[in-house]
Amino acid sequence: SNVGLMHYFNPNHNHHLDTIDEFESENPGDDYDYLTVAFLSLLLGLGTCFFALILRGIKHSPFCCNDAIRSAVTDFAITISVVSFTLVKQVLFEEVPTEELNVPDSFGTTFKCCDEKCTKYFPDDCPTQTEAFGRRPWLVNLWDLNGKGWVVIVAAGPAALAFILAFLDNGITWHIINHPSNKVAHGDAYNYDTCVSAFMIAVNSLLGLPWLVASTVPCMMHVSAMSEKTKEGEVLSVQESRLTGFLTHILVLLSLLFLGIIKLIPLAVLYGVFLFMGLVALPAQQFWQR
Repeated sequence: SNVGLMHYFNPNHNHHLDTIDEFESENPGDDYDYLTVAFLSLLLGLGTCFFALILRGIKHSPFCCNDAIRSAVTDFAITISVVSFTLVKQVLFEEVPTEELNVPDSFGTTFKCCDEKCTKYFPDDCPTQTEAFGRRPWLVNLWDLNGKGWVVIVAAGPAALAFILAFLDNGITWHIINHPSNKVAHGDAYNYDTCVSAFMIAVNSLLGLPWLVASTVPCMMHVSAMSEKTKEGEVLSVQESRLTGFLTHILVLLSLLFLGIIKLIPLAVLYGVFLFMGLVALPAQQFWQR
């Protein structure tokens, strides 16, 4: 898999292979330098991560005005860091073709069909075609087995493994969030969460969308963001509310209106966000503490 900041140093990275011809045609006389792209991507990713960590630590520092401003800077550390390093790329290094988000131009399914049957993917399975026949329908036809009726029986094995994985992922996240050190006061609702997850997995399967499962690191970051902590990281109290989760997903929905802006964010910046999430989650892990 060519995912990650260090993979950009591979001259055969997919981004380099896809960009070199376009870059040299738009910039006659200039050769595409993959090392320039790799080093800039590395700086953007690490810069996003560590700048966010610095902003996150301002809350307990004596600098930056008063407590309210320091708290606001800490709460929006990720946003400030992402915007800052996106501007660095787009303003100072606009000519360097770093990899950006693969955002579609319109809202719809992403599987492009070669023909009416929509069993082949454009352009990989039909390189001679100049354009796609269309996109797959929203609802997945569960009865279209391509003449292989035995698939239903064989799929039962992987389905059982997927169920175990989803259940364990949810269970691990529940127990981490409800650990006494987080001082969550409201009672747990494991059965309710399981039912909601099962319903959403069924709906997403019919639509051909990724499954909805508990995402451990974002859940931990949510609890951390809602917690009042000491400088050493000990939780004093936590503000429990369903409103934050609801508004978060409303903002995710509204992001569809800003696809043109979102595609300006370099993928390396998002790698920096993932690195930040991992580093921030480490101190709360008992294994790391030991």
